[in-house]
Amino acid sequence: MPKMERNAGVIPVKITSDVSTSQVIPFHASAGGILIAESGSGTVQWSCLTEPGGTPYPLYDEEGNRAETLITEGNAVALPGCVYSCSYLVGEGADIEGYLCASG
Repeated sequence: MPKMERNAGVIPVKITSDVSTSQVIPFHASAGGILIAESGSGTVQWSCLTEPGGTPYPLYDEEGNRAETLITEGNAVALPGCVYSCSYLVGEGADIEGYLCASG
């Protein structure tokens, strides 16, 4: 019987208060993820890009609310479901350094 595997990876990330200085995160091969904050706390607002260096489009959930992740230093939090269709992600609104654990 063939072995089933899932696509998974850990990406170091740096999110800042300004979308123009935050790191763009490749997310096209992922169907879920967890943000880990090694340093920093706050609310991260997510935007979607079609390509690296492209225009960041603010992302909203099915109810019209801005896609956000509230995280505190030393914790891991699941990303909102609406980010899963994005090819590239970028966060803003909080100064966070840590990791994004992505799976597909």
